[in-house]
Amino acid sequence: GGFYWKPLENPPRPRQVWKRSAELESKKVITYEEGGSNGQSGADARSTVALLLVSSPVSSDANVEAYCISMDGESSQLLVSDDVQGAALCRPPTPDASSAYFLPFVVTVQNNYETSQLVLTVEDLTQDSSDGKSLVRGVTLASAILDLTDVSNESFAPPPMSMGSSPEVLVCCNQDFIVAVIRSRGLVFAYDFTTDLMESGGQSTSSGNLSLVGK
Repeated sequence: GGFYWKPLENPPRPRQVWKRSAELESKKVITYEEGGSNGQSGADARSTVALLLVSSPVSSDANVEAYCISMDGESSQLLVSDDVQGAALCRPPTPDASSAYFLPFVVTVQNNYETSQLVLTVEDLTQDSSDGKSLVRGVTLASAILDLTDVSNESFAPPPMSMGSSPEVLVCCNQDFIVAVIRSRGLVFAYDFTTDLMESGGQSTSSGNLSLVGK
């Protein structure tokens, strides 16, 4: 599971913030990150979601899976994709991210096997209305094809990382920018991600747009 350690001047008692389920117990964690905010400040500030990319510990050719886990003590688990090339969490636009509770957006890069194209997608995360705790996938806010038609077909052996050669695509998010790095091709795609919040019938809905700013 995931733990937070108290400051060194306090007894070193770890605080568990999420538990690994039986389904994840046998998986190798490749990457880990946290996102969102519980709206608290100081020592009580916490992320709301953990994103794990996992794979088989014995097979180097196994699919990479993406899971989101709630960090509210319930450790509800959401399988985002059972075959992902890369993923990251993205901060949605909030009036004051330091004091507001929010869930992050999820950015994934997946292979469309019908068209042999890599597709970058930004999705919303919500909580199940029936219990208010379980994570569920929301709407797709925006998507873009990582266009490789105008580049060389030359491929490279991806440099190994601490947990192996996966994931194939590194995804990084900073403010409004989303960057995807295709490791085997040596290519970097940078997008400006914008969102529009619409009010209708007392409910808020979001839509987004991905604009390529660099390649």
